Amino acid sequence: IVDDRIPCGPNGTPVFAHCKDPNEIWVMIIEKAYAKLHGCYENLNGGEIDYGLRDITAGAPNEINLTDPKLTDKEQQKQMFETLRKMSASSSSGDHIVLLGCAIASDAAGIEDDAGQGLLANHAYALLTVTNQIEDVTLLKLRNPWGQGEWKGKWGDSWDGWEKNPRYREALRYKNEDDGTFWMASGSFKDNFTTIYLCDVIPESWSTLRMKGEWQGK
Repeated sequence: IVDDRIPCGPNGTPVFAHCKDPNEIWVMIIEKAYAKLHGCYENLNGGEIDYGLRDITAGAPNEINLTDPKLTDKEQQKQMFETLRKMSASSSSGDHIVLLGCAIASDAAGIEDDAGQGLLANHAYALLTVTNQIEDVTLLKLRNPWGQGEWKGKWGDSWDGWEKNPRYREALRYKNEDDGTFWMASGSFKDNFTTIYLCDVIPESWSTLRMKGEWQGK
């Protein structure tokens, strides 16, 4: 249980998570509750995306390591992206809803360090859609939760191919806006990101049991 007293800076604006619309406060309330659960706001700086999703949804977390040597095989990559495509479409199928996120995990970089081409290392991104509508290219639609800061490479907003190929814009419902949302080809995604996080929100028709515990020793 939390109140609605939100930490603010000298200028009166929230110092932690907040919405673009200053009249929306739900993100700040959820974050305060999560900070209380973990002891303080500072303890929320870092961690794994899938476990954050698990705590909010009670779903089952998992992750895919994109640096796994097995994924150097083109056929394995193709199968993985096809699986992700089906998962990203699951929310409209009435079956499991699978929430997807990704990150450039790097021990050498700090939290949200510049990783080049508009991307940030050790920063959470939402993976919204995987599609193969455009010829033989598998594309992924991502969103930076900040609502700004986007991929600057091919298929990003600054790519000149959008003007040359109006059918791409129509098929993908592309909008050139600084909203944190952008497209990437699967090859560029694999070259830049290291981890995909998954959280399977199990349907209410299933029976589930969650138990609290901890690892001890080895």
